[in-house]
Amino acid sequence: MSKITPAKKALAFLAAILSMSALSLFQAAPAQASHLRGSLVTVEYHAPDAQHPTAEVHVVATTLAAKSLAAHMSTVSVYQVTGTGASTSVQASGCIGAGSALPSPASWVDNSNPLFDVATDAFTITGCFSNPGDYVFSSTTSARINGVVNTTNSTIQFESMVHIDGTHDAAAPTYNAGYMYNIAFESNLSYSTNLGGLGEGNTPVVYSLVTSSASALGGYGAAQVPCSDLNTATGQYRINSSFCTGSDTITSAFGNGEKYYALKVKAQDSTGQYSTRDVLLHFNTTANQSPAFTAVPSNGAFTVAPGSTSTAQFCAQDPDVNDTLDFTFSPTRSWITKGAVTTVSPATTPDTYCVTFTFAPPTGTTEAFNFEVSVYDNFNAFVRSASNIYSFQAGATLPSNNASPVISYNPSSYTVETGLPLVVGAPSSTGSAVVSFAISPALPAGLIFNTTTGAITGSSTVIGNGTYTVVGTDAQAATGTTQLSISVAAHVVPEPVGPVVYTITPRIIYTGNDQDVTITGDRLGDASGLVVRGVATPIKGNTTTELSFTLPKQDTVGEINLSFRTPKGNITWENALIIRATAPVEYQASATSARHFVALGFDAGSSVLNATVTKQLKAIAKKIGITQTVTCTGITQGPTVLARDAKLSKDRATAACGRLKTLLPKGIAYASKNSQELEIGSHIRRVEIDVTD
Repeated sequence: MSKITPAKKALAFLAAILSMSALSLFQAAPAQASHLRGSLVTVEYHAPDAQHPTAEVHVVATTLAAKSLAAHMSTVSVYQVTGTGASTSVQASGCIGAGSALPSPASWVDNSNPLFDVATDAFTITGCFSNPGDYVFSSTTSARINGVVNTTNSTIQFESMVHIDGTHDAAAPTYNAGYMYNIAFESNLSYSTNLGGLGEGNTPVVYSLVTSSASALGGYGAAQVPCSDLNTATGQYRINSSFCTGSDTITSAFGNGEKYYALKVKAQDSTGQYSTRDVLLHFNTTANQSPAFTAVPSNGAFTVAPGSTSTAQFCAQDPDVNDTLDFTFSPTRSWITKGAVTTVSPATTPDTYCVTFTFAPPTGTTEAFNFEVSVYDNFNAFVRSASNIYSFQAGATLPSNNASPVISYNPSSYTVETGLPLVVGAPSSTGSAVVSFAISPALPAGLIFNTTTGAITGSSTVIGNGTYTVVGTDAQAATGTTQLSISVAAHVVPEPVGPVVYTITPRIIYTGNDQDVTITGDRLGDASGLVVRGVATPIKGNTTTELSFTLPKQDTVGEINLSFRTPKGNITWENALIIRATAPVEYQASATSARHFVALGFDAGSSVLNATVTKQLKAIAKKIGITQTVTCTGITQGPTVLARDAKLSKDRATAACGRLKTLLPKGIAYASKNSQELEIGSHIRRVEIDVTD
């Protein structure tokens, strides 16, 4: 049997960790943080047959820490299991290369990452394996990041157990690399990841949460993360509102600023060997969007005959056009080569990044494992990523450790109106872990299906009902199906029930004289409490469609607000009237005639002249008579200026001026404008018409 040196094993493992640290940890630490972000340990046993007394066990620990604060795992304790469980263990004697009093491990720190240092410690332990049986390797690290919500432990403990009997070359189960996940908070948060791989020798593993806070073997865990679920057969870990219990909600658990949760998982294979792993989950609100794969190879690309060479290409895009992408993979092998990341030509928007992996397993290779490829962006404040897991086989067959995937949506039926957003969360899944989703037939235009998560987002203008079949596929190409119903109905604008104002005549009033003012609208009957410019003002006349009053002479120019009450609701109208200085003598004759008009009552989201607006325009045309210039200014809703609202207000002005042109004498000059008032209400959807004699 060939012997794998500790240095060789450690270097391979470090490469995997470094690639993943760039993926999931490239972010600034919070102000309250200490230095340790997490650690990952592998334990591997090597000995010639029947020579276990001289066996070597290789332990490689890799720890992520803040700059210049490297957190080494300086010691490893070795226990021999004497009973039926790891808790019935005694510390092994005679170990060389484990305890702090013994020779130091091979250690080094990689500080190439500008935000974090990665410390690696490689132990070669001998001299204490003369008795065949199970051995537990345990170590602790200190200074866990502060402020973790679901644990107060400042220390993390790691464990692995292997069986040493002189006839097996074995190792504890190993995980896919990486120890922190960035998760963007959303009110409809639906997060899923696969925490691990298979045990050595292609043996299946069973996963469980470690929730004990004791310092005994297997301890230093953390309380279960709210609204979460661990698939014990696949290692798939999910966070979704469907898993919330008691008073927990997605918002209360993960919203309201940056939050950290610890997640400790145990993976145990069919021979009883196990490893624990500590993962830090980082939640925060971010505008950074996750990249997504646009092209991936088929599973068949990952079955390679030993002694031959095969390639597989992955491509991805990021919705944030300024982000660049890179790829990482695990586990590492000397015969797996990652090519250079390039962008496709001709360029796309956003850029499409591609990478090619080359697989060249040498003759005699007998391996099968889950091969994970991830893509991540360069948004250092909060890196986002996406991953795919594939079955890799070279001279061996990946065993099926669980049933085919079973997927379902809850609910399984959705109804949405045209133009409004639809959010269908990721389906729940049991059995084997799903690595990709597909849907048929195609969704209506505007709805987007996420092939990685199975979620659906977007909005559509296509009215109709559809039943869709969603297929989830695992790493062994086993599938599970479910059906989903989506109905897109016409968007219905509710009829107004409160008072609405259409026009105020005149709107421009000159100083120095009392002025009769008339407001037209609908549901204005039994009005009371009229306040104009902060002064209570008597109402002269009032019907369902009209309200009139006399505005006392004004001495101060500017805009006037008014408000009044009705049994149907209240009206507050900002900038309802404009007070100007007394007009020059040559304009006195026309000052009493209204030269400013308002047409109000457009349907929400429309520039079409409905019957209400058309009737007003006809009345305005009669009052205008002969003039020289007509200017129409479209006003739309606030409180913020949006491009689509600006266009809509311009379209309303153009439509109103166009209609007036057909009603007034020829030769009149027309102009249209658009603007937006920073207030909300149906009375803002109007066109103001000014005439110049």
